[in-house]
Amino acid sequence: MGYDDPDSIIESTLGNLDATRAYAESFRCDVIEAFESGEISERQFRLMRDRVEKFLCKLSLYKSVFEKIRDAYAAVK
Repeated sequence: MGYDDPDSIIESTLGNLDATRAYAESFRCDVIEAFESGEISERQFRLMRDRVEKFLCKLSLYKSVFEKIRDAYAAVK
């Protein structure tokens, strides 16, 4: 992959966003399990859950932006 190739950069970024989403979703499951087992308080659970949800929303936004960039670039290529 050449870093001067826009296609590669866009696809790499989308791949990294997907991987980051997978890690965040796994972390969200870990937070739920920790709360259900009593390892963290309800306050900690809500705080961590809310932060993960906000992060996942941002990832969705970034992915949408890069998909639009990819589509626009493909249209002018």
